[in-house]
Parts: sequence; C-alpha cells; structure tokens
Amino acid sequence: MVAETDVLLNPVGEVDVQQLKLAPRLKSLEGTVGGFIDNHKVNSDVFLARLLELLKEKYGMAEAIMRTKPLSSVPAPQEIIDEMAAKCDFVVHAHAD
Repeated sequence: MVAETDVLLNPVGEVDVQQLKLAPRLKSLEGTVGGFIDNHKVNSDVFLARLLELLKEKYGMAEAIMRTKPLSSVPAPQEIIDEMAAKCDFVVHAHAD
C-alpha cells in the first residue's frame, strides 16, 4: 500500500540581486551623444522624436542615435546595448501607449 502525502510547492522564484552604482550625472547635455531606444510600443517613436528634438534645441545635444527593439516584451538585443554603451553619453529607453 502507498501512503498518501501532501506536497507543498513554493511559487516564489529565486532572484539574483546585483548591487550596481549609478552612472555619474552629466553636468550638461551640450555636445553630448544621446541614445534613444524605441521599445516598439504605440507612440514611443513619436515621444522619442519630440524628446530628441527638444534636447537638441534647448540643451545643445549634438547627436542622436535611435534604435528600435524588435518587440516591447523582450529586453533590448545585446548589440543595441553594446552600441549605446560605446557611443552614447546617455540613453533614454521609451515606453508609450
């Protein structure tokens, strides 16, 4: 005869927490290169286009690099992250709807 037992399952996943330091604040946006990642949601491209226009006009941002994620539900591809890290002084990752 097989004894019946209750099995308790814990639905809480494990989280790998990393302590990271924030990047130092820029003193100014004058002459900087801004990276803009469109997360592929409705109107995020419109938001980013207007934002980078304002940053150039009002704060002197020199250049903008714009990239688009393939889907809003997945992280940005590593090649986009690597490019932004190498070429940009700051990055804006847009969310919109």
